[in-house]
Amino acid sequence: MNNNLLKLPQKPSLATLKLLTRAKLLLEHALSHASSPSGIDPLVAIHGLDNSIEFTLRIIADHIDFEKITGKTFPESELAQMAGEINRVLRDCASSGLPYYSEIKVLRQVRNLVQHGGIDPGSDLNRFVKITNNFFERIISLVFGLTPNELEISELVTNKVVKDFLRKSEKHLKENKFLDSIVAARDAFDNALYLKRRNMRRRVDAVPAIAELDKSKVYMQWFFDEIAENIEGLKLGLNSTLFERFKEIIDHIPSSHRSDDRGHTVMQRGWEKKDAQFCYSFTSNNIIRWQAEELEPLYKISLGDEERNFEESINGINITPDSENSGCIYAGEKGSEIILQFVDTKTKIGIDTLETGKDYDWKDIHRINGELNLIIESKVLLKYKRCSIATHNPIRWELVLGFERVPFTWWRRDYKNGKLKEESPSINKSSANKLITLYGVDEKLAKKVVSYRKAVGKILKKEDLWNIEGINEEQVWWLSYFTRI
Repeated sequence: MNNNLLKLPQKPSLATLKLLTRAKLLLEHALSHASSPSGIDPLVAIHGLDNSIEFTLRIIADHIDFEKITGKTFPESELAQMAGEINRVLRDCASSGLPYYSEIKVLRQVRNLVQHGGIDPGSDLNRFVKITNNFFERIISLVFGLTPNELEISELVTNKVVKDFLRKSEKHLKENKFLDSIVAARDAFDNALYLKRRNMRRRVDAVPAIAELDKSKVYMQWFFDEIAENIEGLKLGLNSTLFERFKEIIDHIPSSHRSDDRGHTVMQRGWEKKDAQFCYSFTSNNIIRWQAEELEPLYKISLGDEERNFEESINGINITPDSENSGCIYAGEKGSEIILQFVDTKTKIGIDTLETGKDYDWKDIHRINGELNLIIESKVLLKYKRCSIATHNPIRWELVLGFERVPFTWWRRDYKNGKLKEESPSINKSSANKLITLYGVDEKLAKKVVSYRKAVGKILKKEDLWNIEGINEEQVWWLSYFTRI
């Protein structure tokens, strides 16, 4: 063995740093199972602890170029042999043996007993958790010259908002600020989940059903929400047992750390490290997995070179989503619509003042390259509203509104170069030629509408249209919902 070839510690390359962070992620995954009371979790945890050590030993072998300095091939299977080889190199070349060398070999023996003999590690689990944690911290200092702060899972996260919250959770966990760590982990998870779910097909498809359930009892809504969350969890690959424990801990966060007015379960004991460790491990594991599973879109949707934006409001309350959020509009029967938007607290407060069963002014304003393109106004009958918290920090609300357009209130105005170009027809003022611009209205029907006005007077309600000879249901629909009195 050439002792002159190895000087430790050596700073890792970027590729090695990423591998070390992956090893830390394996460790955190094991810790999340070690923090769970489920009967099988301690067994999974022992395997995870063992795997994280084996993976770390292989990283060390590559980092120090084991084969070059020893002239031997690094063993591929037996952990005790791998640990022995690394221990010998560190002892001979760095005047320091492998930390917890004997305990590592015992861990492998316990792992084999768990795997092949079905032995429950029981009370020894906490001891091996402590050993593996200490091993990892010692080894990254001894071999790689790093401090624990330089090797955090948050460094692998690409989204800045999620990254910052996960980093806070890590920091608070080290400072033994357990509640603060849990709150930061919740915020990291909230934002990662929001990014993952906002355009999920299941999420989008569920909205009309949510509004329809408003006609049923509130218990049906609760049950539907539970089913929808479980289906979503399956699609997102969430371990149902761990997710339930995560939600259980999160539900104990005091109201002072929440953005909604929902109550919380009072913690009957002090906040403990195992609570914070579990939440951090559960959150970081899923965030990294979701990030790794993210696929490039099939293609980039092109809207042309024009910059398009719009503003939506109900009763003067702006419900336009910001640039980072997207919305969805569902067109139903008989002039009914449902919208899904993500809005801020100011908008949510305004929506709280609205009452279902009442008519309100609706307004859409569209611009192209900053220039007014069209304005659509109408009256709407508010049928359903629901505003639930999407993320606590930043505060973001998921808004669902269900409404019906009030007949004969549609008024569309198209603009060009800032000037009115044309507007939608008035049922009581427009000529026959103007009325035939509506889909399904031919010249014959348009003339009958004008004749009816002359004979009877103004058309005031939808039912009046049925007095026109030969009119059909589709024509009644277009005339009543795309004209104004």
